[in-house]
Amino acid sequence: MKSASYYRKEALKTLDGKWNNAMHYSLLMLISWIVMMSSMVIIVLPIVLKASTAIIIICTVLACLLLVASSFVTFILQYILKAKFLGMSRGLDPKNVKVSVKRAFLGVLLMSILPSIVSQVISALGKSADEVFVQIVFMAMLFMVVILNVIYAVVMIVYPFVSEDNQQDSVDKIWVNCFRLTDGHKWRLFCLDISFIGWGLLCILSLGIGLLWVVPYQLVAEAKFYDDMIAEQNSNKPNQSINKEPITIGNKIIYQ
Repeated sequence: MKSASYYRKEALKTLDGKWNNAMHYSLLMLISWIVMMSSMVIIVLPIVLKASTAIIIICTVLACLLLVASSFVTFILQYILKAKFLGMSRGLDPKNVKVSVKRAFLGVLLMSILPSIVSQVISALGKSADEVFVQIVFMAMLFMVVILNVIYAVVMIVYPFVSEDNQQDSVDKIWVNCFRLTDGHKWRLFCLDISFIGWGLLCILSLGIGLLWVVPYQLVAEAKFYDDMIAEQNSNKPNQSINKEPITIGNKIIYQ
């Protein structure tokens, strides 16, 4: 596998002359991000204005509901955009890439909600413990969960790609295939995503406007990385690939 800078350069080559089309899709992420940030304002504003306790409670509840809903929509959009930009990285028109909303919903459950629930349960158990020794044990468990969540999050980067390339497979099989595909590549995939931290800070400083460029830039780079993993997997298993039906997507051959 190649370096993170290589995949960023390849992403820029793919997006050259196609930025307007790509930004059309990333605009949805910008809107979702704005809604998420507005929920924070709804919480802070009544406190700053010294509103009554009842108004603060009502605004807090509404803001929490808005935050949860917008976060869920953001994850759904992320799944859909990954499928769209995977097609773009292969020379296809994103408009012709069909994405299953049902699969996107199941993908969100795997990519975000399930790990969050596990972390919250472990954290709650740790806070409710009275004995120092028990608290230490739970803190160690929480630390392990955080590490595992990071690994899980790295693996789930490719979930939308694998899911859309293998739509005939069940969710559990796709989940297992994600771990198999990223075996030996997790660190490089992690470094690729980390390399976009600077761009992420720029998005914050630009009040989210930078998302219009950064979202397609990052997702196309991830798609390029994914296609290289597929190519490497197929080259390492020639005998298994012979018995599988090849499907050409753009200029890539995917074995189903």
